Amino acid sequence: MKCLVVGGSRGIGRSLVSLLRERAHDVWFTYNRSVDAARALSKETGAAHLAYDQNSDASVEDLKRTVLTEKFDSLVYLAAEPFERKSLIKTPADEYLTYITRGVRGAYSLSTAFAESNRTDKRPASLVHVLSSVVLGAPPERQGPYVGLKYLLWGMSRSMAAEFGKYNIRVNTVSPGMTRTDFISDLPERFIETLETSLPMGRLLKPEEVAAAIRFLICNHSSALRDVNLPVTGGA
Repeated sequence: MKCLVVGGSRGIGRSLVSLLRERAHDVWFTYNRSVDAARALSKETGAAHLAYDQNSDASVEDLKRTVLTEKFDSLVYLAAEPFERKSLIKTPADEYLTYITRGVRGAYSLSTAFAESNRTDKRPASLVHVLSSVVLGAPPERQGPYVGLKYLLWGMSRSMAAEFGKYNIRVNTVSPGMTRTDFISDLPERFIETLETSLPMGRLLKPEEVAAAIRFLICNHSSALRDVNLPVTGGA
């Protein structure tokens, strides 16, 4: 299986790249600012790394051309934008919309290119967008743009699931709970420790636990799963 992991140099993406390489898959992954981490991961696993910035039109177009020509069997979109935690009344409309546009543009462009690449030969293929547990229940406060983006990606994924099936592409999503990655590095450790005591597992998720769920969705064992949003929350 030839897989492209968009956002694979750190966190959940890094764990997924390592897991797929352990299973001898042909893996390509993208990085943005984490150049050293990407090089180290490539050296460690043998996966190919590509520079990608979802905020750059040119970078999105470059990777889109790669998707159209390389014939990947699966594409996993994990690339995420950091955000400032603040209330909606202190978030200007332009800031809200810019964040969402940046987050969805790359996912949309690469996913439609992936479908285009499979339109003729219709080989079995899988597309996975990584969402968040914020779409599973009452969303947290002070994360308005992030919540809005994840819901938009979910709606986009569902539309793609309805349309891309005729190209033999399965489209699914994963919604992980809070995971021990750099993405939550702005949160005080004391807050995280307090939160962990309220969770059924007594801890946050590990990146490799989410990676295992993603791998399940892109492998043949999940061939009957389409338009599924898989909650990976440790029971929370």
